[in-house]
Amino acid sequence: MKYSAEQLKPLRFWLRKEQSHVHLMGIAGIGMAGLAKLLADKRFLVTGCDLSDNQMKVWLQDQGIQVFNHHSPTHLDSDVDWVVYSTAIIEDQEELRAAKQKGIPAFHRGVVLATFLEDNPSVAICGSHGKTTTTAMMTHVFQTSGLDVGYCIGGSWKDGIGVADSGTDNLMIVEADESDSTLGFYQPETAVITNIEFDHMKHFKDEESFIDCFRGFVDQVRKKIFYCADDPEGDTLCKGRENACSYGLSHQADISGRILEERSDGTLFSVNQHEKALGVIRLSVPGRYNVVNALAALGVGLEYGCSLENIKRGLESFIPVRRRFEIVCETQGVLVISDYAHHPTEIRNVIQTAKRLERSRIFVVFQPHRYTRTRTLKKDFPAAFEGVDKVILLPVYAASEEPVLGGTVEDLYQQFLKNKRFFTHCENSLEKAWERVKREFQDGDLVLIIGAGDVGKMANWAIESCSK
Repeated sequence: MKYSAEQLKPLRFWLRKEQSHVHLMGIAGIGMAGLAKLLADKRFLVTGCDLSDNQMKVWLQDQGIQVFNHHSPTHLDSDVDWVVYSTAIIEDQEELRAAKQKGIPAFHRGVVLATFLEDNPSVAICGSHGKTTTTAMMTHVFQTSGLDVGYCIGGSWKDGIGVADSGTDNLMIVEADESDSTLGFYQPETAVITNIEFDHMKHFKDEESFIDCFRGFVDQVRKKIFYCADDPEGDTLCKGRENACSYGLSHQADISGRILEERSDGTLFSVNQHEKALGVIRLSVPGRYNVVNALAALGVGLEYGCSLENIKRGLESFIPVRRRFEIVCETQGVLVISDYAHHPTEIRNVIQTAKRLERSRIFVVFQPHRYTRTRTLKKDFPAAFEGVDKVILLPVYAASEEPVLGGTVEDLYQQFLKNKRFFTHCENSLEKAWERVKREFQDGDLVLIIGAGDVGKMANWAIESCSK
């Protein structure tokens, strides 16, 4: 996605013009909703529209933001000054096309958030995996330290929603998304790179172009870069830079963690900074990957003057983001957990964490996300599920993509058939998958609901079963 300096001038103008009217197309998506809240906090008149009927839309309306339930050029009739659109809005969409015909400036969501941060101290967290949890952890650490920081998080957090808030202190902590190739527009004061693993094939032609997106981001960081030493690509990109600090479970990391105890309800680990012992922390969420996320939050917290005591308190009291190994309920002796994982690496981490719960059997309902990802990574998915007893595959969640040859659930299923270590079955709807799970689960089983699409609805059905 290309914007010249000349094209960004109107955006910078409108971002400095409080009380101008900005209209957001696709406003009920997580990222768009967070941006809408930040703009409304800055005294812009914010309206929006979205076809989805979800909790985010209700939350936005509770913030005083008018949300239309459909797309229409008539939304532009009420003196709209500028427009923001999400990745889900295609260039030829009727309302967006009408805005351009009227001469109303229109900008992609990622470019707007990046430009919004230009004049302020900011921490931007990016990476293929873990950025949402790391952003939430970091925000909580600062809040526990008594700072009312602004934040924008790509997941529901704290009392149901909580995706964004401006805060009163002059620091913004944001999740910077690489999926739409807008990462290179960010120029944060401080950056965190959790890891770099090829993804988002719709926007990147190959792995090198994907890594180049991160390279452009790193080159524009104004002060400090924190990167994970355990990640080969991140290490290659950042190691040796004067302004870089590494973290991770590697003994070579500047901020190094060592696992002392792993349990189903959390992990105990010790921390060293340049071989100096900083103490022991008991993280309240399970998974080694969450220890690594916590090390990033700790490093940034120390950089901004948070006391070690407050950082420990923040990490130990952290409430996970929704659908990040979220324990939904337990019904008839069956534990139900929901997770946003949709990349083989993320799924492998979730399965490894789930195995530590020592349930009698593990059932997985998996909804692949995007045809392009399924086509490119389909051979990698089966191995990520090692250790489970059964996988139920759902149709690919399109996420605004058109079907592509080799990227359907049938193509993925053929890869799973080659794996004889667990049984795989396909269902053509969420409802049928849930009915199959209910017929087959037994006391002591674990049901994992995995995917980044609408498969999370099954968690609500599980809660309903628990209440009966």
